[in-house]
Amino acid sequence: MENLAWAIAIVLAVFMWASLSMFPNYYRNKKVYLTIRIVLVVFLLFTEVQRTVYLGPIHQQNYIENSNPTTYVGQQWYQNPINYFLLYFCTICSYVIIIILIFPNKLLMECFFPFMIMGPVVTFIFPTEKPLFWDSNFLNWFTFFFGHACIMFGALYMYLYGHTEYKFGKQALLKSMLTGLITVTLVEIYNLYFGTDFIVGEVTGAFGLKWPRPWVLVFILSVGNLYLWIGLSLTIFFKPIYKKDKDMKLHNTWWEELIIKIKTKYQNRIKKTN
Repeated sequence: MENLAWAIAIVLAVFMWASLSMFPNYYRNKKVYLTIRIVLVVFLLFTEVQRTVYLGPIHQQNYIENSNPTTYVGQQWYQNPINYFLLYFCTICSYVIIIILIFPNKLLMECFFPFMIMGPVVTFIFPTEKPLFWDSNFLNWFTFFFGHACIMFGALYMYLYGHTEYKFGKQALLKSMLTGLITVTLVEIYNLYFGTDFIVGEVTGAFGLKWPRPWVLVFILSVGNLYLWIGLSLTIFFKPIYKKDKDMKLHNTWWEELIIKIKTKYQNRIKKTN
């Protein structure tokens, strides 16, 4: 049953992402642009609050069991400051896309774009949890899967519709690599100081790794290059549909091209039968 809830989430998320190419005229509308930004910002902020409240007691119990220096027996999760700082990579990306949606920013897109794409993709392929949606876990199912889906949706929307003027290039690649290295390093320093397990814990949980921590870090930094390239490859296959503040489309979307091909084949068949 967990796999069914997971599969439904994947189908809905893929449709949401694909809709950006299916309905370009709708998404280009200025009122829609404003509405989508507001809805995404509100939903992502709600998601972060919900995830903090949901994960707080779980983290607190783990900290107590592992004798974390910031915790003590009988301490409530909300009394422990570290429970308010979820430094998962996707959480960081969530706050980044919130900033971009409020203040469209090319620099932040150059630094975080591949992570805002690949983070949700990896989460959907290797989810660290599979909540159900037909019982009391509905809210957790909704925020877990669609929180990730909306991070990617927001990044794709701002990219494809030219709102940040982001494009693939050497500078964007270098900035993304540097951002990934700095983020992993700083979060690991935080982990060592506060006894948490962010990013490294995500990777070991997603891939089921039982390696010593240094080897997991080596794995993250080495495989991270492939992760980065896959995320950036999207900009090679999917070019911006519009330029910033321009109403003329740069090209047809893949969906429009598909519809044209289907119509052409159908018309050719009609001509042959006649």
